[in-house]
Amino acid sequence: MGYAKLLQRNEWKIKCSEILQRDHFMCQDCGKIGLQNNIYFPFSDLNDITYFFPKFPINDLYTYCNEIENRWSTIKGFEKIKYDKIEQYNQSYIYTFRPFGFLSTGVSVFSYKSIKLNQYIKHQRLDISLKCKLHDVKGVIFAYLFEELGNKNFIQLNYYDNIGNIDLLFTLRSQVFKIELLNPSFPSPNPLYNLKLLNVHHKYYINGHMPWEYNNDSLITLCNECHQKRHLR
Repeated sequence: MGYAKLLQRNEWKIKCSEILQRDHFMCQDCGKIGLQNNIYFPFSDLNDITYFFPKFPINDLYTYCNEIENRWSTIKGFEKIKYDKIEQYNQSYIYTFRPFGFLSTGVSVFSYKSIKLNQYIKHQRLDISLKCKLHDVKGVIFAYLFEELGNKNFIQLNYYDNIGNIDLLFTLRSQVFKIELLNPSFPSPNPLYNLKLLNVHHKYYINGHMPWEYNNDSLITLCNECHQKRHLR
């Protein structure tokens, strides 16, 4: 298996999550805050998002999420879902399902324990507009209510730096929210959200070791630019 494919393995994602949380999602060379896409990590509540996006209109997001929660009782009946894929993630599990049939986009559910495979869900879609100082941020929320989930809260933030779009996937109790936000200033050179994408860098390499088979003190969080500079030294 090539090295690039090894970096897609869950073992490496788990190790990256540990290092990123230890380093507070901050490049240890330039001090900029950033993200690594497709990494799951625990969070206490939605206010944690403002660590990455200080100007994020979090109160608007709370309002929309509360609106969705209040509407569940008006949706009659649950629909059966089938999981496409189940992955072991450290002591936890990732379940991927397609809520609207084979051609729909998969949604991942992160759980700290195994959950019932034959489940029924309710779902909603809500178009949203978040009020920011200079722009209104348009987006959509896809929400799913499970019969049983048994989760602690987790979040996955994905930031697409070429266009400035953001995806949020988070679990609150038995609900999963997938939020897609569009950057209203694209293709402006001054995007509304300007985060660094982060890497976990090996300070040294040991022949025969897998990327995740290193002590944490041999790994460090770097943004893309600082990572390249390290390799050019």
